[in-house]
Amino acid sequence: MNIVSTKTSGLTTDFKIIIPSSEIAEKISSWLQEKSKYVRLDGFRQGKVPLNVVQQRYGHQATQDVLEEAIKETTQKLFQEHSIRPVLQPEYSVEPYEDGKDFSFSLSVDRMPEISLGDFKSIKLEKLEVELDEKQIEAALQNLAERYTKFKPAAADHKIKEDDQATVNLVCEDSNKKTVKSYTGDKINIVVGKNEMGLGFIEEKLVGHKAGSKLSVDHIFAKDYQDKAVAAKKVSFKVEITHVAQPEKVKVGEDLAKELGCEGLQDLKNKLNANLQKEHDNLARIYHKRSVLDALENAYKFELPSRMVKAEFDAIWTHLQQEISNAKAKGEYEDDDDTPESELKTEYEKIAERRVRLGLLIAEVSKVNNIRVSPEIARNAIFKEAMKYPGQEKDVVKFYREHPQEIEKLTSPVLEDLVVDYIFSQVTHKEVKVSVKQLEEKLKGILPGYGEDEEVQTKKEKTKVSAKVDKKVADVKSNSSSKEDKKTKPTAKIAKETKSKQK
Repeated sequence: MNIVSTKTSGLTTDFKIIIPSSEIAEKISSWLQEKSKYVRLDGFRQGKVPLNVVQQRYGHQATQDVLEEAIKETTQKLFQEHSIRPVLQPEYSVEPYEDGKDFSFSLSVDRMPEISLGDFKSIKLEKLEVELDEKQIEAALQNLAERYTKFKPAAADHKIKEDDQATVNLVCEDSNKKTVKSYTGDKINIVVGKNEMGLGFIEEKLVGHKAGSKLSVDHIFAKDYQDKAVAAKKVSFKVEITHVAQPEKVKVGEDLAKELGCEGLQDLKNKLNANLQKEHDNLARIYHKRSVLDALENAYKFELPSRMVKAEFDAIWTHLQQEISNAKAKGEYEDDDDTPESELKTEYEKIAERRVRLGLLIAEVSKVNNIRVSPEIARNAIFKEAMKYPGQEKDVVKFYREHPQEIEKLTSPVLEDLVVDYIFSQVTHKEVKVSVKQLEEKLKGILPGYGEDEEVQTKKEKTKVSAKVDKKVADVKSNSSSKEDKKTKPTAKIAKETKSKQK
């Protein structure tokens, strides 16, 4: 076997591999001999089929299997001999194989760059300690009381208004008069104006009616509606209002606390305080994570694998185009952004480079410090993913068991958090006590829209995409996506929000 390095450009190296015909022929012969031990053909006992007959029937398969295995073995040997840590699967170019001739193929591989990790103690970061005050607790108590609404029967002549609870019987039929079972049922409680069941189009029709009223409501579900049984379809609802109840204000006090399973009001306050503290500590952790990632990007400069950056950019750009395409399909896109596409691509390329750089750093820190996702965490991640597919849970779990390499993709956000937590524990901290309001100020630009009033948010949405936005978007993908106002037509905002999610 002959392995020759033909070209090196940056972290990418091309190789040409030639395997002698005699070696290939020997492997094919061994494959056929092993196969002949198990072949069953009419007129022959198992293991007694002549080798030439086996070759006639299985020769093509033998050649394909041998060549694939030769490529695999040679690639591993190449990596070992040249001390290559690939960051992506190599790109192969395989020449057609002819019997009796040498087998040759080429591969191009991107190597892991040399990363020399320094002492993280040299990095100085803020460690936020969030201090709650009595106002937050009181606000939480009032919010809890509002959500813990009780209803009392309304008078017979009472007309339904917003916040009332209507008990209804529903019959849903499609255009063929066939009953849609998932939207048909009796004694369904609906709080008007809350849209808790996704039936806002029915709730608005209930307003002004009394108990005992019957009405019909036609509705066309959106094309992308999550329930595919009714997506893009017109249905008719027959609605019978059986009971109406009015909301009754719940006072904050000992009775409410005991109804919620607490010993008393002070116990309820203590539990709310603990929950609020945990919630705000988690938000502070997001700020810490962003600080770590920014510090890593600033502290470590090394050459990036070009193919890896391109793949990352292509994924981001494709996602953006899909977002725009979906918005156009829904009639929700207005092109009011004058940023040239070339300028926009440059910004996304910077994001791709940042993500690749940070990804490689995370991987290196994980390797050097032996930070791994535990089997228990991996199992929980699989089960959590399976729960997203009701009725198909077993199939999802089976898929991950049969494709363990996919588990790594599923748990990569968990590993990233473990590594970031480790780095944050090693840096030099400057402890800073902050109020909830100060925490919100620090989170502006890290969590899109967080801590901003409607006026500020509206102004930001009207701002065209610029390189400055890149410095303020979130790295934490699971926490960075903001809920979009369905009444607002996405324009250039799609690009900005996509940048935020991709970072």
